[in-house]
Amino acid sequence: MSLKTYAAKELELILRRQLIKERIRLNEWQLAEMKCLTEEKGKATSLFGGGKQGPTGCNRVLERASEH
Repeated sequence: MSLKTYAAKELELILRRQLIKERIRLNEWQLAEMKCLTEEKGKATSLFGGGKQGPTGCNRVLERASEH
């Protein structure tokens, strides 16, 4: 295998790993958003420690999820 072919395959692996990480990050953000919406409907979720929080607490969780 030539160096050029090897480098291309390594780059492809790196890009695939990055794509997987991005998908996981998106899924985590969507999960946090869904739990937030559930909380706003008055149902306590474990994400918020079982207590009700207003939109501010919800926004904090979404901000944290989007940072990761």
